[in-house]
Amino acid sequence: MSPYFWRSHEKALVARMYEAGAPLRDIAAATGVSDDTVRRAVGRWKLRRPAGHIGIETRTNLAWPRIRLALEQHGPMSTPELCVATGMMKSVVVRNLARYRGEMHVARWIPTSRRPAAVWALGPGTDAIKPLKVRRVMRTQANPFLVALGAIAAPKNHRGRVIEMLDEPETV
Repeated sequence: MSPYFWRSHEKALVARMYEAGAPLRDIAAATGVSDDTVRRAVGRWKLRRPAGHIGIETRTNLAWPRIRLALEQHGPMSTPELCVATGMMKSVVVRNLARYRGEMHVARWIPTSRRPAAVWALGPGTDAIKPLKVRRVMRTQANPFLVALGAIAAPKNHRGRVIEMLDEPETV
């Protein structure tokens, strides 16, 4: 069936179900087309829902019960561990951790190369103190113009551009 051409009995069925307040999924299942096709057709036909109908068809959050169950079964876990345990993407896990932040706390922090990773535990509690970021000691960098003038010695033992070549016979 073409999404643009509806038979008269299909159009009557959609109009009757839509104006009765049936969910779009049920209408789509009854007619054999997608939800979007029904939504577009209803818009073209200018059908209205019954008075007092709540226009938003809510969908339950399926991710949070799985995250909660994983934390109950395995104990405190980090975000990557939760992704593996639940089989969900990181963005979904992070969004649900932020949404249900009041139902859990940070048990401890795992040091990583970039920033510490939180280990989440269920239940109310005080969060563990986040450790400070480990920073590389800043090296004092010599002024390249003073090095070129010979006013100061070239810095040694640092990565980057070579300033002084060891081509003198006594140092090679």
